[in-house]
Amino acid sequence: MLFAENVYKTRQGKVAEAWKSLLGPQDLVLVHSGEAVQKPGGLDQTYDFLPHPSYFWLTGHRRDEGVMAYSLSEGWIEHQRPLSPVDIVWEGAEGNFECESTLMDLQKKLQGGAYKRVFHLGQTSEKTFEAETRELSIKLDQVRRCKDSHEVQLIRQIADDGEQRLSGTAKCPATGNHRA
Repeated sequence: MLFAENVYKTRQGKVAEAWKSLLGPQDLVLVHSGEAVQKPGGLDQTYDFLPHPSYFWLTGHRRDEGVMAYSLSEGWIEHQRPLSPVDIVWEGAEGNFECESTLMDLQKKLQGGAYKRVFHLGQTSEKTFEAETRELSIKLDQVRRCKDSHEVQLIRQIADDGEQRLSGTAKCPATGNHRA
């Protein structure tokens, strides 16, 4: 994760507040991270995966096939497929990553009929074109675009690093010598 866990909880709270007037007690919003795209003829190879920006902003996780679910009654719950040894070895996934719920748990909930309406946001093949889905997406984007202090600090650090490199005053982390 790029930031501490409490930063993501604060972000989730801001989005929940923005969505409060748009959702009913039996509504569920799913923010999808997306799926890795397989390379043609690559057998088990995929292109480098980048999650949907909204999913990454809410979770800090870069894994494919993730779903961040929100309902008024349950709040935010992240659903992921369990990490396999292959994920850890070949993808560099963190072995200590524990998710609150699996994708199978989410599937059972959806099949159980607990929700009247389900809205799909993010990178997904589930296309919904209701006005409510668009409004939820707009609200999420409005909250996400207001940079918090952690994002501003990171942007400033990146700008400072770039300025030092351009001016030739950047130091090599390994040797401590100035770079040319």
